[in-house]
Amino acid sequence: MSGTVASRHKRNAPLFGADPVAVVERGYRLDLSDREWLEELSRSLRPILDRGYGVTAYAYDLAKSVDEWFESAVAVNAPPDEIEFARWLVGAMRPGDATTIHVAPSLLEGAAHAFRQLGQDIRTE
Repeated sequence: MSGTVASRHKRNAPLFGADPVAVVERGYRLDLSDREWLEELSRSLRPILDRGYGVTAYAYDLAKSVDEWFESAVAVNAPPDEIEFARWLVGAMRPGDATTIHVAPSLLEGAAHAFRQLGQDIRTE
């Protein structure tokens, strides 16, 4: 795989807001397969996360191999090779680095961050 992370992302892409209620509703869709659920959630979060290159999402689980993480990965408005690039990038890391880049915030921290992205001031202290 060639290229760098910086060269794969467009700079200064516009950021648009997402509907927080739609995000929560999609998070509770239990009637979907894991991949369908992840794609629905990624589509609803795209306005917050996308910086002009789409969104790539996968299930991060240290109990599984990197290849298993990407079995149900989705790419929303991203180039077709983006999932393979992400798999290569994560797979090339040293074992402890995966935990460093996969930060798992508390539910309150994650919600506060999402609402700040929407211009809402949510205090977590």
